[in-house]
Parts: sequence; structure tokens; C-alpha cells
Amino acid sequence: MSTVAASARAETGSHDSHSDTTTATSIGVNNQTHYDIFVSLLPAGGPPTPLPNDSTSSQLLFVTQVDRIYQPRGTTTPPSAKSSSTLPRQILVESHRSRFTIPTDDDSFGIESVSKKVMCSSLNIPFPLENNIHWRSLPSSPSWTRVNTRAELASRIVKTAHGVMAGTKRRYGDIDEANKVEVKMVMNIAKKIRVGEAEYKQICRAQQEGQAMEDLEKFLIRCQDHHAASSRGKSGFERMSVDELKRVAEEHVIRVSNGVVMSMSDRGSMIDSVAWRAWNEWGRLLVSRLGNALVEVEATSSSGGGECSICLAPKVNSVVRLPDCVHSFHRDCVLRWLVHHTPNCPLCRSSALPSLYRR
Repeated sequence: MSTVAASARAETGSHDSHSDTTTATSIGVNNQTHYDIFVSLLPAGGPPTPLPNDSTSSQLLFVTQVDRIYQPRGTTTPPSAKSSSTLPRQILVESHRSRFTIPTDDDSFGIESVSKKVMCSSLNIPFPLENNIHWRSLPSSPSWTRVNTRAELASRIVKTAHGVMAGTKRRYGDIDEANKVEVKMVMNIAKKIRVGEAEYKQICRAQQEGQAMEDLEKFLIRCQDHHAASSRGKSGFERMSVDELKRVAEEHVIRVSNGVVMSMSDRGSMIDSVAWRAWNEWGRLLVSRLGNALVEVEATSSSGGGECSICLAPKVNSVVRLPDCVHSFHRDCVLRWLVHHTPNCPLCRSSALPSLYRR
């Protein structure tokens, strides 16, 4: 087991843990009195994208990034190089991207359209766009300007968007009733919340612990891959149990946590939870791989017909066979068997996916 864990540990370290979409982190901090909201809009650059002939209007495509950020109160400039603080200057606790379009014909392209689209459901903004709003449109206005109301913000967005469309027409031409195009724009919205030092340390701690748990889950999934590869033989391969995953997780935490998880009073329950999540996630991945590898057969063929050896019901429909043998089963039955019992044929014990973990 130690060899499997070491191999997985080496590969896990090379994985990129950042994703396009990050879910909110539960931090238990509700003080959001001191904050500023920064909204910027800029053209994405490049030529516009032609639209199909049956399009009713040219349109603007808004690609929007919405972030919620915490900062220690009083931090207005980057820390000096000599600073001894180990805390980051800011913590990103929620981030998501969205895309939506607005037609640019005279009837619908205005403040009302932008207000409905930008300020409401299309962006799924997790905070109200009210008070302490700062605006800039790039590259024409690189400095931030204070805006007082949501209506004023919508007006500035419309003005900038109209300018971008006009500039696109001047530069590329051929944009009229017969030639519809899509112009891409990038909008960034960030709410920066300033909290006290104690609250900020709590946020940092929660962020570190959450990241440690995510990394541990990925590591345990890699462990299961390596275990399946090393145990694969003529009689199939054996799946790691949850108890085995817990032991590997405990060893891994002690080795690499650097005190982040070691001081948690509920470390045992957290490891139990992550082990179960990793076990279930690996099973889900296995189902996905199996779904692509199972071979569909006709119930009346030599591989089909008769009874399903798992549920003992007639094989009438949704019949599949495993790729390395001729035994057939109901699709749902064999998937449940391979994930929850053993990832081998229930009749001949051959590996369900003989080439899946080939190294």
C-alpha cells in the first residue's frame, strides 16, 4: 500500500487544483458592512463573429467573471517585501463565470435590457449591486469612477457597449441588416469585503482547511487508480475499501499537512468524510468509464437472451456484455455490481476493463 500511496502522491502534486468555477466557501463570517464593488467592462478584441442568416439582430456576448473577496481591514496597499506576515493580502471565497447575449437592435438594446440582464438572473450575482460601486471601462477610462446607483451603472454599461459596437462597425464594416455579427465583451465584477484581523484569520484558516480536504480527496482518488492498476491480474482487480482509504489518508495528512489539519479537533471525522467522498467519486468515475466500454447486444443474440445472472430477470432490453468476456447482463445491474461489489465479471471474474489501468 505504501508504494501505491507514494506513486499517487507524486502524481497528485502535478495536478492543477484551480478550476474555472469555484463554489462558495462556508466561513461563518457575516460582517460585510465594509465593502466596495468594482465593475469593469472591456472589449475582448478580435473581429466579430458572423451570425446565421436567420438571426434577427446583431448581438453583444457578455463573458462575466463575478468574485467575492475578503481583505483585512486597513489594507490598501500591497505588503512590503520585508513583511513577516504569512497571511495572504486577500482571499477569494467565491468565483463563477457566466455568458449571456443582448440583441443590439434599437428596440431592445438600452438601459432596461441591460438592467434586466446584467443586474438579475443572467449573472447570478450572489450580492446586490448597491452602494460603494466603482466603475471603469477599458481601455478608454483606466481609472476607477464612483457611481451612486444601479441605474447609473447600467447607463455606463450601455454607453460603453454602444461605443464598442460603433467602433466595431467602423473597423470591420459590413455590419447591417443583412450581415449580423456577435461582438464579445468581458465584464469583471468583484465585491471586496474588509473585515477585522481576527475574522480574516478565521477566513484564511477555513480556506486552508477546505483546500487541504480537496487535495486529500484528489489524492485518495489517485490512490484507488494506482491500486487498481497494481492489483489487476487474470482474476480482475480488487477495489480499495473505505477503511484502507482512511489509513492512507491519515498517513498522508501527517506527512504533508504542515499543521494545517493536524490541529483540527475533528480531524478523524473529516478524514472519514473525505474517504467516503473519494470512494464514491471513484465509483462514479468507474461508472462513466464503464458506460463507454460496455458493449450493447441484442437480447436475441447468442450473448443475450436468458436470464440476467445478477437479478435473475429475463434479459429483454438494455442488455450489455463486458468487453473482455462474452457474459451479458442488464446494464443497470452490471453497473451496480461493478461499482458496489467488485469491478470484475460476476461469472468469470475477468476484469471488466482490462485496458483501463494499463501502465
